[in-house]
Amino acid sequence: MAELVGGALLSGFLQVLFDRLASKEVINFFRGKKAIVKLLDELNIRLLSASVLLNDAEEKQTRDKNVKKWLDELKEVIYGADNLIDKVNTEALRCKLEGGGSGSRSSKLMNLIPPLFSAFDNIVKFELEETLHRLKLLLDQKDVLGLKECVQSRPSQKLLAPLVEECDVYGRDADKEVIVKMLLLDDTESHKISVISIVGMGGIGKTTLAQLAYKDYRVQEHFDLKVWVTVSEEFDILRITKVIFETVLSKRCDIEDLYQLQSELKKALIGKKFLFIHDDVWNENYQLWDLLKSAFESGAHGSKIIVTTRSKIVASKMSNSGILELRAISDNDCWQLFAKHVFDNMNSDVPSNLQEIGMEIIRKCKGLPLAAKSLAGILRFVSNPKEWRRVLESDIWELQFQENHGSNIHPALWLSYHFLPPYLKRCFAYCSIFPKDYKFYPSEWEKIILLWMAEGLLPLEKGKRIEDVGEEYLHALVSRSLFQKSSQDESVLLMHDLVHDLATRVSGEFCFILDGDNDLHKLANKTCHLSYKKGFEDSMKLEVLTKVKCLRTILALPLSCGYSQSILIQPAWLELMIKIGVSLRVLSLSNYSSIVGIPDSIGTLMHLRYLDMSNTKIKEIPDSICTLYNLQTLLLSDCRQLTRLPTDISGLINLRHLRIRGTSLKEMPMNMCNMKDLQTLCDFVLDKQGGFRIKELGRLRLLRGQLHVSGLENIVDAADVLEANLKDIKHLNELRLTWGDKHNVVDSQKEREVLEALEPNKNLEQLCISGYKGTLFPNWIGDGLYDNMVNVSLIRCENCCLLPPFGQLPSLRELEIEKMDGLVCIGEEFCGTSLTKTFRSLEKLIIRDMCSLEEWSFPSSDNQEGGVFPSLKELCISICQKLDVGLPSNYLPSLTKIFIWNCTEMVTVLRQGTQQSIDTALPSLEYLDLFHCPRLESFSEMGFPSNLTQVHIYLCKTFFADRVNWDLQRLSSLKILVLSGYEEVLNLFPEEGLLPFSLTSLSIKNLAKLKVLNGKGFKHLTSLQQLDIWDCHQLECLPEEGLPLSLSYLCIFRCPLLRPRCQSGVGEDWHKIQHIPQIIIDREEIL
Repeated sequence: MAELVGGALLSGFLQVLFDRLASKEVINFFRGKKAIVKLLDELNIRLLSASVLLNDAEEKQTRDKNVKKWLDELKEVIYGADNLIDKVNTEALRCKLEGGGSGSRSSKLMNLIPPLFSAFDNIVKFELEETLHRLKLLLDQKDVLGLKECVQSRPSQKLLAPLVEECDVYGRDADKEVIVKMLLLDDTESHKISVISIVGMGGIGKTTLAQLAYKDYRVQEHFDLKVWVTVSEEFDILRITKVIFETVLSKRCDIEDLYQLQSELKKALIGKKFLFIHDDVWNENYQLWDLLKSAFESGAHGSKIIVTTRSKIVASKMSNSGILELRAISDNDCWQLFAKHVFDNMNSDVPSNLQEIGMEIIRKCKGLPLAAKSLAGILRFVSNPKEWRRVLESDIWELQFQENHGSNIHPALWLSYHFLPPYLKRCFAYCSIFPKDYKFYPSEWEKIILLWMAEGLLPLEKGKRIEDVGEEYLHALVSRSLFQKSSQDESVLLMHDLVHDLATRVSGEFCFILDGDNDLHKLANKTCHLSYKKGFEDSMKLEVLTKVKCLRTILALPLSCGYSQSILIQPAWLELMIKIGVSLRVLSLSNYSSIVGIPDSIGTLMHLRYLDMSNTKIKEIPDSICTLYNLQTLLLSDCRQLTRLPTDISGLINLRHLRIRGTSLKEMPMNMCNMKDLQTLCDFVLDKQGGFRIKELGRLRLLRGQLHVSGLENIVDAADVLEANLKDIKHLNELRLTWGDKHNVVDSQKEREVLEALEPNKNLEQLCISGYKGTLFPNWIGDGLYDNMVNVSLIRCENCCLLPPFGQLPSLRELEIEKMDGLVCIGEEFCGTSLTKTFRSLEKLIIRDMCSLEEWSFPSSDNQEGGVFPSLKELCISICQKLDVGLPSNYLPSLTKIFIWNCTEMVTVLRQGTQQSIDTALPSLEYLDLFHCPRLESFSEMGFPSNLTQVHIYLCKTFFADRVNWDLQRLSSLKILVLSGYEEVLNLFPEEGLLPFSLTSLSIKNLAKLKVLNGKGFKHLTSLQQLDIWDCHQLECLPEEGLPLSLSYLCIFRCPLLRPRCQSGVGEDWHKIQHIPQIIIDREEIL
């Protein structure tokens, strides 16, 4: 039953082909050439004849292998016909743009003369005749195969937004409690690290159950660390360990040596009670499992690992504390799940006739939640009982279904595909080109849509962008549970293994993934779409690809990556790939650092619609690319050595997306305005002689998303900017305006006129102005009518002496002001004249490198409810040498984090003279970071707020000297304290009673003249787990009383007098620290 729905797939493809045959481009191109027109008409008729046989063939192929073979042959013929018609469209477009060739019909005189056949016409005629011959042979077999003409009826549905978030799971309450109870059990006599397995067939809900337990509030509170890893069929120990390491330490890991990585992870887990979820495990090799878990043994007693697997063998080998074998849910629970998705939670209003049919359908789901959700996707908001009964009575239910290892697909999943509209079938099948467990991050959602567009899978719909159609299709697949949101990150889409199996079956030999299980010798000559994981290049013997007749896609995966791959690709390799890919629609080779150029032969790929060379080291784009008239998407982001685009790139009139963010372009080519379909143009660069070109933006009305206009200092006449008319570009959501660093202002009035004329549409969400040299900002900046504005940055606006009234922006969440040298005071003008709350949405404020700023001045700052900044959560002030008070207001009810760095004249953080308590002024403050504020005397007259959990104090000489007055004992929530950078003599530190008993982590760093640690200052720290002592060069010894018994981690770094005293077994201070599980001295672990 491998190609059960292959015929249904073809119906979608045929509709696109019919549309192309009827296009005016094809009709006009062959006007007067009756022989070809007659062949095209005949092709249309025979394709129609084939299309009415598809539904019957779809049903019969499950019983007749000859019908299945017939469908495969038909699919191959249709791909070939599509290529031919695309070739005609491309030639017609070339003739139109270049003004010549057989397609030119511009002369009235030529219309009176019968046109002669060109060489191209002869080629088309020959290929049409061959296609018709193959179609005739196939159609002649219909009687022998018993195929009948019929039209499939399916539930009529409009495209829907994604299903509502699933707030609950049916039939798993008892199972969840079993798992949670096992997780919370801390039996000291049991295994130190318990491994629990959840085993069951695909689609039964193993991952869902693990997710429920993982997110349970009791479990959240019970464990110090929680990590979720999707393991899948390839048991890659290095990858799994990396995921855990990066999650535990919240940073990226570049370690490639497994032993070193496991050693570092082992250190990180010492004394920590963790919960790891290993989801979807297939590995049955116990030795591999034993090697992986060896890095976990340093965790605290009571740590747990949950394994989900389809295999009882895997469960038995990995578990040491129990196996939960997940059973199917009851028909009643299955119905509730089904009804919730079909009727959008309106169970009480379910018509009785539909409920009766629905229960019969549910009984066929055999208690499989994935099957119920998939069928719900078919019948969502369908109210016609006949359509429900058609699903119930489908022959597809008669197919055999086995539980073991997904070798067969549940009939419910086949039905969910069978009843998809034709336009969704092709999009779904195309996704089989991505491997199992591939993560579609938000940046890749758009790429999927662009790939569908390049393959011609998205039809034009009146009044809609084709990309919007693709977005609707993607949401429709999500709503039918053919894509799912990741349990770890809801912005990530995944395809369930069984659904991926279905997509792979549907696409058959037409999609091929090169991986460890496949090599190119297994490639079929029918293959149209090829993908491979970066790193498999050595196994790609490209000569094998020459047997493929119609390769349309080459994807190097993953599509997105934050860094270049160091894998080498030889120029000849790329040349050969282009040579054999004459039918390519898609070529994606991003993130290869070894690609330094694109061959001129790229111009031969006449069908190419999508080219991604992002994050490579190409230095220029060959001019031949300008003949790729079908090109829709050109991605060149982060090609940092690219300095110019081809001169004639404006000839790519079908280009819709040009991404050049992160390149080194010096200028834009002439006539960019000719690309009137352009939707994405991240950057527009004005050079010294080309400032006037900014007016070309005025003809690019369809631009959307991000736009960065740089080189604004090169504009000579502000009138040119008015022609750009950014106010009429309605779909821009992010605008960045940049004047060059070496820009010396001559006329500040002209500078303001230019910025005035750059006024964007009121829909703008993010604005950044950099390098502006005017003295005042125009009135549109800070205008309250920009009610979608959420982020604003003003960078290097050095001559401005007043800030715009940003307090009037109702949605502003983040504001950054940097290097505004002319600003002395931030006052009431900053708030504006709004009658409502000022800064009502502002959550983050950054003030950086303001050399003249002396004060905040808000005379009425506390009159309004919530103060001037009622929502401010994070405040960052750095390099403001003249500012003597840190906080802009005495009442910041939502402030949780304060960063004050390099403010050399600051005396206090909170202004003096407030009548309210410190906890009333700052009731939410949890994090405080003070760095290099040598004159700082106090946080406030009232000390620190009591809700602080982390305090970092570096190089604050005066403040540190007054530490005995900090009154840290009242900070019962303080867990982490870092004290660093004090050069005065410290004979005994920390003073008795200085540190709060609540501390769990203490760092003492760069106390250059500290000689002795005071044991009495540590004795009450019964919760202290981690102690770091760095760069204390005169520290002679550890306290005579020893260190707290609660310590699980001690790190000593660059303390030369301590090192020999702490040597294992022989050092004079060894007895003081030998109870600590993990000790690291100068980056070496002491065993």
